[in-house]
Amino acid sequence: MTEKKQRENYSQEKLHSIGEEVSFRCGNSIKKGIIFIVDANGTFEQPNIPSYDIMVDNEDTLYKHVSWNLVY
Repeated sequence: MTEKKQRENYSQEKLHSIGEEVSFRCGNSIKKGIIFIVDANGTFEQPNIPSYDIMVDNEDTLYKHVSWNLVY
């Protein structure tokens, strides 16, 4: 898939917003947290693939670069 077409597919999906409470898959478990950062344009490791940094308060942990398809 070309980079442009790949980006179009993600732009059709609704991105979550900073401060939004979400659930996400981490390994074999589901965690709940709050969106802290939206990497809408991707990261160095995965350019053009949106991801999120999600804060899980009860673990006092920030999960970095959670891919958009793992967030509910």
